[in-house]
Amino acid sequence: MSLVLGLKYCGSCNIRFDRNPLVERIREEFGDQLAIKYTNQGGEFDLILVLNACPSACANVSDLHPKLDIYVVRNEEDVDPNGPVIPWIASHLKNVENQ
Repeated sequence: MSLVLGLKYCGSCNIRFDRNPLVERIREEFGDQLAIKYTNQGGEFDLILVLNACPSACANVSDLHPKLDIYVVRNEEDVDPNGPVIPWIASHLKNVENQ
């Protein structure tokens, strides 16, 4: 079973860290287990990853309502391809598989 991951980007007005390596790692790591879409395209999402580009974390999340969980990137550690986001996604995939 695959999950739908919604990506939401901030306005990128003050880019302090590159988010692209993390998104590429997500694509490589999870392949067809994860459908990746953009939240601005609408639809339903199991998970939402909010990709802020600086610590002010200005992306509005009030209108985001994923079925399972939301993760808001706020710092360089969050956006690191070896940081907490990959395990966060993996744990949700494992939970869904075990149901």
